Amino acid sequence: MNHSDPEALSQWDPLYLQLAEGHLRLMYLSHMYVGKMLDQHGLHHIHYGVLQVVGGNTPYSKLELPVSVSDIARTIGLTPATNTALIDRMEKMQLLERTPDASDRRVTRVRLLPKGEALLKELEDHWNRHAHELFSGVSRADLQVVQQVLNSLEGWYAQHMKEKP
Repeated sequence: MNHSDPEALSQWDPLYLQLAEGHLRLMYLSHMYVGKMLDQHGLHHIHYGVLQVVGGNTPYSKLELPVSVSDIARTIGLTPATNTALIDRMEKMQLLERTPDASDRRVTRVRLLPKGEALLKELEDHWNRHAHELFSGVSRADLQVVQQVLNSLEGWYAQHMKEKP
């Protein structure tokens, strides 16, 4: 389909457009909901991402724990300067600490401190309660269909993230 052709655009399925708009609205609302939860702890989304990576909770890559500073930057997509400032702030909050790698002095590793472990567990527990509340009124059959749709969306995004623009 030629995306610049007005006639071709008029043939797009309105349901697809409604679903895409609904998907964007859900992403926005989910982002805002998580942001509100994190704000109660003085955190932003990126802090939660770092906690998950350092805690070994990354969905697409299994990293050696404790993770390296460069693993954090690469996994979350941060520049080295942004990554350093973020880790500095989280160290000041006593959530994590940097230590030299035992076998390679060029590598710095990052691990959760007890306060960071407790916070990550609290956030994950909150998210689990949220999931149960969110889906409790939906039948198992419908949840299986939703899961299939989510898997398809995830697959599409994963595939398109691998492609170079």
